Amino acid sequence: MRLLDRLLSRKANEKSEQAEVATPSCLHPTLGPRWDAAADLGDESKATSYRCQGCGETFTREEAEQIRAAASLQ
Repeated sequence: MRLLDRLLSRKANEKSEQAEVATPSCLHPTLGPRWDAAADLGDESKATSYRCQGCGETFTREEAEQIRAAASLQ
């Protein structure tokens, strides 16, 4: 059976499944504001979205406020 397993690469699949490591999710430590209009640059109240510089995920203003509020509680 060992030869058959090697031919069908059953052992390799089992090892790769065991080797998978859960990567921790990003805590979004640095959220950078994004604006749609150049005239709004610098005014964070006019930011249309926020982008995490750690993982690159984009958030709405409301989501960014929730993330910041959760971070301040920790």
